[in-house]
Amino acid sequence: MSWGGCKGVAHFRVGDILNLDDICFDEFDIIITSRCLINLTSIQDQLKAIKNIYLALKPNGIYLMMENFIEPLQNLNNARSRYNLEPIEIRWHNLYINQEQFLDQISNLFNVVKIDNFASTYYLISRTLNAILNLKDNKVDYNSTLNELAAKLPSLGDFSPEKLIVLKKV
Repeated sequence: MSWGGCKGVAHFRVGDILNLDDICFDEFDIIITSRCLINLTSIQDQLKAIKNIYLALKPNGIYLMMENFIEPLQNLNNARSRYNLEPIEIRWHNLYINQEQFLDQISNLFNVVKIDNFASTYYLISRTLNAILNLKDNKVDYNSTLNELAAKLPSLGDFSPEKLIVLKKV
């Protein structure tokens, strides 16, 4: 995907995603969030944040959304259960997103350009194989050679809760 090269000067703004009153509407070409929506306390707040992002983007603006999703975590936990590993729980302060419902709810605001589950293979290997190999010690080494190798493999399947979704303002 080409963004047409770098033109002009990049400007960065930091604000409250739920209260963008001080930000001009139709101001940004690209908005990037990383694990932002999952730290909001309700689905309603997540949807409000998305609407604010939509309003802050220029026409045809791009939203790069790096968030965590429920479905791949379920897939990962299903794989872990085959080896009698405990499920990985969502932390109390996170509200993972149901991808299918979420994309349906924002379909009038954004078109999906790309869904990149870039860490799927890594998660599957690091959270299952690595855990199995370390069952006796009950301590997983996330800096292990196995994890380094897993990070270099192509992404296959849907096992990483964290994904990049590229959305284009309708």
